[in-house]
Amino acid sequence: MYIDDVFHEIDVLPGMAEFKSLCHRVQLAADNVRGKPLGRIPLPNLIFAAAPGCGTTLHIRLLTELLKALKLLPFTGEEECFEWVLMKDEKSFDRFLLRVKAAGGFYGQFRGVIGLDVSALMNGADQFGVMERLMEYVEARQGKILFVFIIPEDTPDRTLRQLMGLFASISPVELIHMPFPAEEARQYLAGRLEARGYTITPEASALLEDAVRKLSATDEFEGYQTLLSLTEVIIWHKVSRQA
Repeated sequence: MYIDDVFHEIDVLPGMAEFKSLCHRVQLAADNVRGKPLGRIPLPNLIFAAAPGCGTTLHIRLLTELLKALKLLPFTGEEECFEWVLMKDEKSFDRFLLRVKAAGGFYGQFRGVIGLDVSALMNGADQFGVMERLMEYVEARQGKILFVFIIPEDTPDRTLRQLMGLFASISPVELIHMPFPAEEARQYLAGRLEARGYTITPEASALLEDAVRKLSATDEFEGYQTLLSLTEVIIWHKVSRQA
């Protein structure tokens, strides 16, 4: 994929100002070192503080495409990126290592982007030392794997500081806030209804905004797929009601 194509996909994302800023700074860094003997750019690992349904999978894929187009990461393996969920149990990290090995496949090693959901490690004691083993692995694979740690948007500031502190002697790290773009979502929902022939009055617009806000705060919210379902529900209630 060409750089302009990648940025078109990035720039049309609803909201996500911090992610877009990161991507443009990555391009600037690539431009600044092109033709200069500066060696490898020390890319930061990332922490996505993400709201439910904000699309972390899409953002990780776009980041991977950007790094590939800019030639900033030496990709190796049968996959370029994948996502994994780390749990607190004793075998969790071993399962993760097997997944990394599978991503390398025939090539015998994996170099690329890994999205790691570490939400389960943010609460309570880590009796099996999963986070400690992970940090050791991150340090060992610095420059070969870019890690994107995914945590809940509402993670307390104290916990965020502790997590970022773990990176202090390992690698650069950037925190990217990824709130669900409620205003853009309301406009998306209104656009879907208008495309089906309905007029959105100011009163209806306010009701849609309230519905999106409440939905996006629930554990069951799955982003735009939920909004598509809500569109169908609204239309059904409209057509099945006496005028």
